[in-house]
Amino acid sequence: MGTRKPSRVAMTKSDKLLVFASSLGTVFEWYDFLVVGALAVEISKHFFSGVNPAAAFIFTLLSFAAGFAVRPLGAVVFGRLGDLTGRKYTFVITIVLMGLATFAIGLLPDFGSIGIAAPIAFVALRMLQGLAIGGEYGGAVIYVAEHAPNGRRGAWTSWIQTTGSLALLLSLGVILLLRYTLGDAAFSDWGWRRVFHRQRRAAAGPPRGKRGIVAVSPEFANGAIAAGRTCSSEPRSEADSLRMPEPTVALLNP
Repeated sequence: MGTRKPSRVAMTKSDKLLVFASSLGTVFEWYDFLVVGALAVEISKHFFSGVNPAAAFIFTLLSFAAGFAVRPLGAVVFGRLGDLTGRKYTFVITIVLMGLATFAIGLLPDFGSIGIAAPIAFVALRMLQGLAIGGEYGGAVIYVAEHAPNGRRGAWTSWIQTTGSLALLLSLGVILLLRYTLGDAAFSDWGWRRVFHRQRRAAAGPPRGKRGIVAVSPEFANGAIAAGRTCSSEPRSEADSLRMPEPTVALLNP
């Protein structure tokens, strides 16, 4: 007797919106994370100018790599937080964290103004970006998977895998547009900072009207995922699982 294949479940309008919103949010997170690499030449001139240009460029690439190094830590921290409070709340935290770090890089004084503090602060902000993308990317994949029906999880979550490539293309497009609009001299002097200032709204927090768009996944709400049942030493009721901790409440309701 052959194995019966699961029936194909068509995506509803709300399903498509969920996958699209999760993918779009991850695209912007990856944009903030990858644009540092695309601007490595300009960043090396401003934050690592205390050494020769070749060494400055290498230090910039190492700083870029530092963000990747802390991604696993972000996945662990925000993965556990998502198990405790739900993925929607970790989305808000990672978006704000990424927005603040990215916006701060655009405002950071260069080496000529504050000396060695410039590269140190840049590396620290880069690591915050790594924490944010590690938590957001893993959370987006899990969130979509928790909504997907049996037999469709791979197809649904595959959309999240495209976000890194799209973000890289987006970052290059924004840089080329600004360079063409401002001119090479102005872009190299100050225009490159405008690439990071796209996050000035995200740094202040997600728009109030968008905070309720992402719903708690049914898997989390029903207590069906194993992580949700074992995340604490004591049994937790469904009401307790859905209750936000005080810091998260304060973040969502400033």
